[in-house]
Amino acid sequence: MALAQPDPGGPTRAEAPGPRLPQQLDTPLRGSLATTACMETFQVGYLHAVAAAAGCSLSQPFPDNGIDWHV
Repeated sequence: MALAQPDPGGPTRAEAPGPRLPQQLDTPLRGSLATTACMETFQVGYLHAVAAAAGCSLSQPFPDNGIDWHV
């Protein structure tokens, strides 16, 4: 399953008409962090649902050594 990535030029981007200042190019888009967090939450929920349907359980290792989940 491929998850969609937020579009930098999508509806969360509100731009004023006219030329842009150089410092505006590097500022993060308002709402992009919330969109990414929602997508990650959905992905984790989907992973839990698939694991539960297969009769498995998930756990997150601590400390995190680059492994996200144990099935």
